Amino acid sequence: MNKTECLELENKVLKGMLSDIQESIQKLDKASTVTSEEHIRETYRMIGCIRHIAGSFTDRMSAEKYRRGNTEGGQT
Repeated sequence: MNKTECLELENKVLKGMLSDIQESIQKLDKASTVTSEEHIRETYRMIGCIRHIAGSFTDRMSAEKYRRGNTEGGQT
């Protein structure tokens, strides 16, 4: 995989991660609560979700490289 392909793959993975984070934030906005205690709990849950998504970069890259390798291998 050359440098350009690697950067394109990283870009694709990062866009997917950003989309997942935006979706999680939208869910939090829709589920906004009345009490401050519940809001604080939801905020910490959101931080955990974002950390989980951000921590999955290596796994996502590996999966994309594997998928891309199988796709390209089957086409040649």
